[in-house]
Amino acid sequence: MDATLTLRLDGGLRRKLRARAVALKVSEAEVVRQAVSREVNTEPLGKRISGLRGVLRLPRVPDGDSWRKAIRENNWRP
Repeated sequence: MDATLTLRLDGGLRRKLRARAVALKVSEAEVVRQAVSREVNTEPLGKRISGLRGVLRLPRVPDGDSWRKAIRENNWRP
């Protein structure tokens, strides 16, 4: 059963909502429904992001590359 919810937004928040809706090409109501859905989602984070798992493969570069070194030092996987 669908129900109507009325809420009051200050001007700044309403402008941000409208801009977000335009950017996503959906109605303001749809942006609010999606935000509420995300907020009340009770699934554990691990389950929600399970589809995002993967492996980062970097091209071979000299050992002096600080970016690559930082990733290796901070990577939790061996």
